[in-house]
Amino acid sequence: MTPKINIIGDSLSVRFDSFDIAAYKLFLQVKRLPEYQLQFNRETETYEVTAPSRFASMLGVELAVIDATPLPFAPFLFDDQLAIVRMAIDAKRFAYWGDCGLGKTLVEMEFARQVAHRTNGRVLIVTMNEIIPQYLAMAKEFYGHGLPSAHLETREVLKEWSAVGTIDGKPAPVIAICNYEKFNHKDASDQVVNELRHLAGCVLDESSRLKGGGGKQKWAIIKSSRGIPYKLSCTATPAPNEIMEFASQASFLEKMRSENEIIWTYFRRDETTHRWTVKKHAREAFFQFMAGWSIYVRDPRKYGWRKDIAVPPVPTTIVHTIEATPEQREFVLEFNSSVIPAGDRSGTPSMFAGQYNAIQSSKLSQAGKGFVYTKQAKGRGVRQIPSDKPEAIVKKSAAEVREGLQVLVWCEFDEEIDMLARLMREKHPKLKFEVLTGRIPKGKRQAIKDRFQSGETDLLITRADLMGYGQNLQNVGSMHFSGWSFSYEDFYQAVRRAYRFGQKRSVRVHVWVIPELEGQMWDAICRKQAQHEAAIAEMELNY
Repeated sequence: MTPKINIIGDSLSVRFDSFDIAAYKLFLQVKRLPEYQLQFNRETETYEVTAPSRFASMLGVELAVIDATPLPFAPFLFDDQLAIVRMAIDAKRFAYWGDCGLGKTLVEMEFARQVAHRTNGRVLIVTMNEIIPQYLAMAKEFYGHGLPSAHLETREVLKEWSAVGTIDGKPAPVIAICNYEKFNHKDASDQVVNELRHLAGCVLDESSRLKGGGGKQKWAIIKSSRGIPYKLSCTATPAPNEIMEFASQASFLEKMRSENEIIWTYFRRDETTHRWTVKKHAREAFFQFMAGWSIYVRDPRKYGWRKDIAVPPVPTTIVHTIEATPEQREFVLEFNSSVIPAGDRSGTPSMFAGQYNAIQSSKLSQAGKGFVYTKQAKGRGVRQIPSDKPEAIVKKSAAEVREGLQVLVWCEFDEEIDMLARLMREKHPKLKFEVLTGRIPKGKRQAIKDRFQSGETDLLITRADLMGYGQNLQNVGSMHFSGWSFSYEDFYQAVRRAYRFGQKRSVRVHVWVIPELEGQMWDAICRKQAQHEAAIAEMELNY
């Protein structure tokens, strides 16, 4: 006798208490479902399979049509955005991996709006703290009063709103937004926000925050949101070998029983490089699995979308090679003598000491900018090392401002920002520029960003980590990388702040390199860029 398929709401279940031919055939059908859970009851010696009811047709059962009044989709959505919102609602738990500038924010807003209407429940959006003002401004710009959203400013308010829909005892909008830090808590026993179980939906913006392997914040989010019916995870273009990101996304969306399941099913660790890669024989199965609950988009036109819409011009990358000063060369010789193990020294100082680690590279990078941080009895000091790089950057960036461009200078260190600012005031006292460093209070940072975005200031000198991954800076016509790290993701995201939909010009991307000091770091970025491009080409082809 074939086991009965029971459907209750969004879930279907099948209980197997015997395994005759009919039951075995059904069990094989169940194993082909993109998503299911299998449990064994030792007392009754029965197996029960549960899965989303949307897969019922794969088992030969048609779902009853629900007669619900639909909410019209927002008319301003592009065809790709509309299609992806529909996919996400149909799948209920879905990941949208779209390149920077494709409008993931509008997809998130429309998903939240539709879910709140369909469920008569509450939807939480989680994003970067520095993005929240921009997010709320976009909601007002595109939806007017049609998307009222609450900003949950404390963990206590998050709990109250999630549980009963009020803020300070007063009714609040059914859509709310908070930052990731709301899931941080000094008390390990209170990391999980259990009140989230009352929500109908949860949206993670810039969900690459989940990729941290053992992060407390990551697991607090995954555990807090477990069981929420509708989930949407959005981030820019993870590559197939970003194993922890895929595993974490699957855990948040409840597509795997554990992170280890996705790791050992689809990935292997190279014995030589120790890098995780998708198993050759499992690549097709991996992408089939992924396509069941996610979509990857870099160029919408490859899917047949945005056929008649102009794409932003590709940036123009200009690499400037700067010669090291005598003082910088002397520093390299001195530095290499200190980092080479005593037993390996030939007795002759060298300009090249093999592969530097991240800490060593950071020290050389500082010297490239014209200083190095030093340890002192009372905190940290600064040793000046003459460099030609700062003056070259100031001269070129000021000339571009005179051309009518807004210019953004990316740095790695606050001291680097200070040096460029002093030189800019000295050489170009009439130029309207501002700086954004880690020393500026958080409450004052947004005003600096707003003035730059509105065009009140012509040039901004800052660090990439202070601007945020989701910041829209289509006003920028040129950017200068005075410094960068080993992270290609950070570099890519920095460029994509300006190279996104709405940009009308080819953004100039200037990279200033002193080979003896920063050559290895720049080579690493170029190498990772090639790997990234190859990986996302495969992603797009398979999806």
